[in-house]
Amino acid sequence: MALYPVEHRRELCQRIKTSTTDFDSELFELIIHEMLRRSGFGIEIHPDLPDDMEKKPDFLVTDTDGNSSFIECVLATGKSEAEISADNLVHSIYQKLDERLRTPLYYWSVRVLSQAPQTPKAGTILYEVAGWMMSLDRAEVVAKFDECGFETPCRFVWGNGAWTVEFIPIPKDPAKVGMPHRPIGVIQGNVQSRSDDQAILEAADFKAKRYGERARPLTIAINATNFMMDGLDFIDGLFPRGIGKPGGFWMRADGTLRNQNVEAVIACRKCTSANFGHPSVRVINNPFIPENPLIAKLPFPKTVCSPMGGSEIRGTRSMAEVLDLPLGWPE
Repeated sequence: MALYPVEHRRELCQRIKTSTTDFDSELFELIIHEMLRRSGFGIEIHPDLPDDMEKKPDFLVTDTDGNSSFIECVLATGKSEAEISADNLVHSIYQKLDERLRTPLYYWSVRVLSQAPQTPKAGTILYEVAGWMMSLDRAEVVAKFDECGFETPCRFVWGNGAWTVEFIPIPKDPAKVGMPHRPIGVIQGNVQSRSDDQAILEAADFKAKRYGERARPLTIAINATNFMMDGLDFIDGLFPRGIGKPGGFWMRADGTLRNQNVEAVIACRKCTSANFGHPSVRVINNPFIPENPLIAKLPFPKTVCSPMGGSEIRGTRSMAEVLDLPLGWPE
């Protein structure tokens, strides 16, 4: 953070505090920024786009020869839209618990039991929950939790006919009662099956469409956070029928090109606050346009793609080498 431009630190810190992704999104931006900075590129944060467009890409990166590219960072979590909605609601509830109803006696488990497309407001839920919280008897809560754990009958279930959210008080240790702890608890949402390569394709499509031609040329840095994701998921997501063949991110199934404002994908895996010891990074270029010299200068391993296929270039620097991390850090 100390090497991040001063004028942008406050905004980034605020986003970290309110993050719905355990600040993995903000951490990823910091890492991409630092890797580019250490590699000698000039970086402008949140550059303006033509036509007074309100949306701003994360970075405008320039090399010493004047070549440039906008860079947008995005997570591919492998979660369904329902899971993301549930996580976002629970995060909002915890934040408002922390701001308005920080109770000195308990931590809280908040679980989404059922949901619908229209997400309720956290403040509306907590208005009803607050009265129940005030009626709790700590001795009873402690006894029931000691006896039943998370099956305790001391719980409140809020519902509006579409969403159902369960609140369970988790008694604090007596030594911590009254101390200013945040209401950290358990999050659970509905689970839906979705492939990792589909998550990568959807993340790339979302960022490509967000800016269109206004942010041309654009490079998308994707962080695949699912612990089961591997390097092949990126190739399968961007080129489901094989490099240079119809279907996927850069070519429709009918053979017409799309997303040609995106010149490359910086493919990162498992770059999270919980798994920073084993991240990896690779550059995958758009096979249907000439390569931007700036992309060629990125210091990472590359999969060089053309309409005829792709080949890997090895011998370039890993993420750990660029960041000067000790071998095996932080283990």
